[in-house]
Amino acid sequence: LVANSKELGIIVAAAVYGVDASVLGAVFLTKPLYEVKAALSGLNSALIVSLIGVFMIMLLPAYLGSRGITRPLLQMSLAAKAMAKGDFSIRANEKRTDELGQLGNSLNELAEELSKTIGDLTLERNRLRNILDGLKEGVVAVDNAGAITHFNKAAENILAIPGESLFERLNELWQDTLQDAAMQKDDIAANSRVVAFGQEQLQITKTDILGREGEPAGAVATIRNITEEMRLEQTRRDYVANVSHELRTPTASIRSLAEALNDGLVKEEDSQRYYGYILRESIRLSRLIDDLLELSRLQSGAVALKKHNVDLKPLLDGLAERFELAATE
Repeated sequence: LVANSKELGIIVAAAVYGVDASVLGAVFLTKPLYEVKAALSGLNSALIVSLIGVFMIMLLPAYLGSRGITRPLLQMSLAAKAMAKGDFSIRANEKRTDELGQLGNSLNELAEELSKTIGDLTLERNRLRNILDGLKEGVVAVDNAGAITHFNKAAENILAIPGESLFERLNELWQDTLQDAAMQKDDIAANSRVVAFGQEQLQITKTDILGREGEPAGAVATIRNITEEMRLEQTRRDYVANVSHELRTPTASIRSLAEALNDGLVKEEDSQRYYGYILRESIRLSRLIDDLLELSRLQSGAVALKKHNVDLKPLLDGLAERFELAATE
């Protein structure tokens, strides 16, 4: 920049060389500064107008282009959120041939697989529920915190309490049967115990549930009402004891009568009567054996009961005659 008496300006100089590289002179170009500023201002205005024009021209294509990219991404985002809420019927757009189309196709395949898996799990859950509801035994499953995850109607019916209180009641019954207070939890995890519940007898079996890594994930308790079974077992024992006694009586009678005849202690005129006693006792013994065989057939369910009237007089007469000898002695 150089200054004269009036204004600032710009001077550009270039030397002029001859053939032998000697300086022949110089060329000077002078320009007032205001003209340079005016030219630069015009250039800036032109650039701003050009940028605005280009922006306006590119705005619509840029909007359409970005919309073409963001719209399928938004649709995929909505589809993923719907899948997270359990709706696997929604599908993403997979008609595009670019990477977004491939992503939509992968998302749809994932939805198909998840829908199939969830359907299989739902079917298994319903099948398990039907099996549990069809069991006569009560079943109660809990997690590590003691919250009930599954139970069937039989458990409620056996314990006569609602499902929310089943596990607490089972724990009370289980703890009442523990004789050794120092017994560890792992030692009783798969044990069964018979507990008294009012007038009934219940068999409770507890089993641990293990997770993927073998860690405890809860427990399952099964409840069986074995009152009738125990009553039948006691009846069977009583019946066996009674039958043993009944078998002993005719056997002892036959033995005593046979010993009397064998030792010659019976008169000739009484021997026939003794033979009759032995015959009747052997018939009685045979009838007891037949009764046992009949009872066995009845327990197997192969024979149905046939009811008919019975005349008690011959039975009482036979009873009196059988014990006549013992009464006389």
